[in-house]
Formats: sequence, structure tokens, C-alpha cells
Amino acid sequence: MNYIKSKKILLKDHPELNKKWLQEKIAETPEILGLGENLELRATEKRQSTGGRLDLLFTDSESGKRFIVELQRGECDPDHIIRTIEYWDVS
Repeated sequence: MNYIKSKKILLKDHPELNKKWLQEKIAETPEILGLGENLELRATEKRQSTGGRLDLLFTDSESGKRFIVELQRGECDPDHIIRTIEYWDVS
């Protein structure tokens, strides 16, 4: 695998690279998250019974562990943290 040095890109100001683009890139290549080589995509934009949608849901095929990936532009706020925990709880 070839690695290149990354540079910081502000998605909120970019005309083409947005949250949907990033979500698709992570879904295509989940290894970029650094959570292991055995991640399988289970769902994208999964509706939650508590309202809202979780961005990505992965399962590690060997351990059975689930990983919820939530994307947010800008700084993480307390509401988003609580929402992510709720998504984990009901998924």
C-alpha cells in the first residue's frame, strides 16, 4: 500500500469535497479509519428509532464488534456526543 503525506482540507468550504463524499470514501475503504482490516459495512444513513440517522455502521468480521462512524463538520458539541451514544445503544 502506498501512503502519501496528507494535507488539511476544510470540507465546509470546499466546492466538491463534502460530508457525503467523505462518507463514500470511508465506506469504500474502511481501513483508512485504522480500526482493523476486517471491517464490513453494514449500513449507511441508517434511520434510528430515536430520530436521526447514523452515518456508517461497520462490523468486524472476526471479533463481531460494531463500529458506528458519525461525521460532523466543525467541532464536536455535547448534543452530537449524546446522539452518537444513543445511536450505539439502539443499533
